[in-house]
Amino acid sequence: MANQQDLVRLLTGISGTQQPVQPAPVAGSKDFAGMFGAQQAAKLSGGIQNLARKGAPSPQQNIASAIGNIDLTSADGLRTMAKVKQIQGDPEGANALNQQAVAMEDKVKEESLARAAAQQEKERYGIEQARKQRELEIKESVEERAVEAAKIEKVYTPKIIHDSKNNTWTAISTDPKSFGDVLTQGSTKTEAQEKAQQVVEQQETARISQKLVVERGVLASQAAAVREALKVADEKNILPVEMGFALQKGNPAYAVAVGGQTYQKVVDAVDAIKSAKALGSLMELKKASKTGASGLGATNAMEFRALQDNIKKLNPDVPSTIEAGLQAIEKHMDNILRIDQGLEPIIDWSDPAYAHMVKEKKNGGLAYSYDGTTWYDVPNQEVQ
Repeated sequence: MANQQDLVRLLTGISGTQQPVQPAPVAGSKDFAGMFGAQQAAKLSGGIQNLARKGAPSPQQNIASAIGNIDLTSADGLRTMAKVKQIQGDPEGANALNQQAVAMEDKVKEESLARAAAQQEKERYGIEQARKQRELEIKESVEERAVEAAKIEKVYTPKIIHDSKNNTWTAISTDPKSFGDVLTQGSTKTEAQEKAQQVVEQQETARISQKLVVERGVLASQAAAVREALKVADEKNILPVEMGFALQKGNPAYAVAVGGQTYQKVVDAVDAIKSAKALGSLMELKKASKTGASGLGATNAMEFRALQDNIKKLNPDVPSTIEAGLQAIEKHMDNILRIDQGLEPIIDWSDPAYAHMVKEKKNGGLAYSYDGTTWYDVPNQEVQ
């Protein structure tokens, strides 16, 4: 049973003595007279005690009043009420109130942390806005200074570069409007030196032209040797040439006894055209010839490339393709000679060999390119 004195001390801080509770007397019972007398005595005693207290509340009244004043909206109030429940012998009620107190304290902590975080974010935002405003002010200040500086006319000292080896000079200056480099070039050669240089260039041009003619003659001799070897092979082989060549290549004894080694002779004749020396001479001519940015120069570069491709494709194992290959090689070499002489090359633009270099223009004409970037009109705009 709850200890009234404990409740008094907990709620009011005043110590009191528990008064016994008397049952109500029932009229007619055997104990009625005694119980009634005791009740009246208790009332009398209570009245006397009330007079002794001079009208002050009794301990029971203090307890009821204190319980009614407990603030159940606070964690401390809930814990106080839990203690009351515990003293009254209600541990489950006390435990429930303690749990409510803990939950309330947790909620208060969360709300406090949320308010602190919001305050920090507010302060951070204010600092960030101040920083952005400062950056904007600095940027505007820099732009204003740049505008003022641009109004001042600038003077740039040009840089002169002298190339004593080639007798040239180059002046590098700066355009004050665009701030870009301006190159001015000139020659330091005297008139006599210029004329001497022209003579040297003319001689080099003549040398290249002569070498092209010589190489064309060498190629003609080599092509004739290949054709003669094919002709002899066709006469001496009792089998079709390609089949006979296959037997000679796989059976040396047959090549000597029956084939007359005609296959090897064709191989030797083709190798003379495909030799490293021959290809090296063509590469040297290509570097020294007209292969500049002009249309004719681009065509020349294209012809050299086609010439080299066709030379590499010559295959003695497939003799039926050799004659067409020789004709293509001679055609490209003749075009190179024509270009060197300042003449338009004779090109069949419908030839599949030029397919990767030719495209149709929007107006229906044709254009060609050596590098796939710069395009030139096909002469006469017709497929020859």
